[in-house]
Amino acid sequence: MRRFLLILLMLVLLTGLLTSCGTTIVPPVGPDVGKFVGLWVNQNQLDPIISKCKIELVNDYLIIEIWAKCGSGDCYWGEAMIDSKDVIDETIEVAWEGTSGFGTYTQKLTLINNQNKQLEIETVFYPYNPSSSVVKVTEYFKKV
Repeated sequence: MRRFLLILLMLVLLTGLLTSCGTTIVPPVGPDVGKFVGLWVNQNQLDPIISKCKIELVNDYLIIEIWAKCGSGDCYWGEAMIDSKDVIDETIEVAWEGTSGFGTYTQKLTLINNQNKQLEIETVFYPYNPSSSVVKVTEYFKKV
């Protein structure tokens, strides 16, 4: 009887060891959103539409703030919050509602070089008046 219990115990231990071998729990890997974090300044200092963009990472969310060029200074357009899991192929997509004098506008923020020191922001403005034209602007930013 002892021998039977000893063999049974050994089988249970071996089964436990064998089933745990090679089983590794790997957390899902999300996009490297840290590359976006920082203050980005428009490379076109003469006639920019958007003057700067600030991106912060807070609890897996990207906080995006945009400023536009207004006369001799900057006008704050607002803040958007994007889940970091929604960053796809080093691109962030943001939809804004009525903060710039237009009805709505969308932006695509894309890292565009190997060192990720350059950001492309493509903005599409949709006017309140349906008979007005949609305006699309692409600007380039460098991290400071």
